[in-house]
Amino acid sequence: SVELQELSMQLTQKRQQLGQATQIDVLNAQKSLQSLQSTLTQTKAGLQAQHQQLCVQTGWSYDAEPDIQDLPDLTRIAAMNLAADTQTALEQNLSLQSNKRGYANMAEGSADKKNMDRTIKNQEQTIRSGMQTLYNDIMQKQTALQLADASLAAETQTMNAMQKKLELGMATQLEYKSEEVSFLEKQIDKETANMNLQQALETYEWALKGYMK
Repeated sequence: SVELQELSMQLTQKRQQLGQATQIDVLNAQKSLQSLQSTLTQTKAGLQAQHQQLCVQTGWSYDAEPDIQDLPDLTRIAAMNLAADTQTALEQNLSLQSNKRGYANMAEGSADKKNMDRTIKNQEQTIRSGMQTLYNDIMQKQTALQLADASLAAETQTMNAMQKKLELGMATQLEYKSEEVSFLEKQIDKETANMNLQQALETYEWALKGYMK
């Protein structure tokens, strides 16, 4: 975006020299460029801060350079079985299992046992409902990733066509940079959709281990 705005400002300056733009147009272009440059500086600083925080949280020194791998693949989604996974979540849920052990030791017919019985049934229903919600969230985010992937594929074709046009002198650097920005935005959309799906899957898998929010 900074590179695109730099080209736009240069074009505005040339237009001013030809009497096709005013000094105000040039100043506005400069202002937009300065704003983007400021955003870029803040973004880089934010990335550095996040990197340092991640290092410290995972036991590294703040200035370490650990090898950060890509997100794992999503093939494990195909093996998901909501009915079986829900049963696993019920069996592994720490709070539910604790209450069941307490229930077994309570006096038969006591008010405490009746109350605990209701509590356990409510917990089981909450877990079943929660697993359905988590499963639906994964399916929705998987669809969102598929749409983002298709959108990127289409934008890749447009980008390739623009590259050829630039090489043939049929497109300007400004047009090329504008298309490049659109292409990079589609890449970001796909990565974001991928991360959202990974997070949904991680939440689902923690529920299977007995930890449900």
